[in-house]
Amino acid sequence: MSHSISRPWIRLALGSLLLSGLVVLSGGLAHQASAFFAEDEKDPFAAEIEGLRKFQFLIGNWRASSQIPDGKKTGTVEDLKWAWHFVRDEPPALKVAIQDGDFLRSGLLRYDAQDDKYLFVAERVIEGEDKKPKTETVIFEGKYEPSKDDPNVNVLAMVRKITGSPLQEQVTLRLREKHHYIFQLDQRRSNKLPFRPMVIFSTTREGESIAKLEEAAKGPECFISGGLGTSSMTYKGKVYYFCCSGCSESFKENPEKWIAEVEKKKVTTKK
Repeated sequence: MSHSISRPWIRLALGSLLLSGLVVLSGGLAHQASAFFAEDEKDPFAAEIEGLRKFQFLIGNWRASSQIPDGKKTGTVEDLKWAWHFVRDEPPALKVAIQDGDFLRSGLLRYDAQDDKYLFVAERVIEGEDKKPKTETVIFEGKYEPSKDDPNVNVLAMVRKITGSPLQEQVTLRLREKHHYIFQLDQRRSNKLPFRPMVIFSTTREGESIAKLEEAAKGPECFISGGLGTSSMTYKGKVYYFCCSGCSESFKENPEKWIAEVEKKKVTTKK
């Protein structure tokens, strides 16, 4: 059975190609394309697409260096690939695939226009009864709004409530540079406690130099995640910056541990 693709999807795909420079039109073709985009054809998912356009920068291949704050595992380098995901008669999504991810394997980011919130349907890696890793489908939901640490910075924070448990998990995404963003998984034991980072992915677009991005970054750097520092804390006469409350609370809980880990990472990087 063949399935036709509606004109709105074609407009979105062609528009993305035009913006990226992969397709160039001229003369009569350009005129026809303008008329095509100008058509007022009702698209049932127009609002959902518009909500996801805020994260258009994610499209493409990324290299992610992960940090495991609890010290139980060594940070790894993982490959992430984001792409638009369209299925006939279903809301559009941005799909991420994480090759051999230790915490997440894949996910669909959707926008719920009616409730003005985002949903992240993820394949979460958990430990099975046989102690071997397996995946389960979980749903995070939340808002894209100003950070509690810095009202001038918007953060996408989505929470997952675990059935039958006071535990909660949170996925956060914040753009640092045009080719660099922080993708973080946090956990807290109850809604009365702050979130603590479980794993922090510092991502760089494939083909870009992390060193150059660091040099070009404006403002202080988060001591833990490497993101943009929006709050600070003084410890033993030295000022440390943090990108979110999760990082600052984790440092406050055990500053010597974090200082030792960061120093060790610097030595390893130089080798």
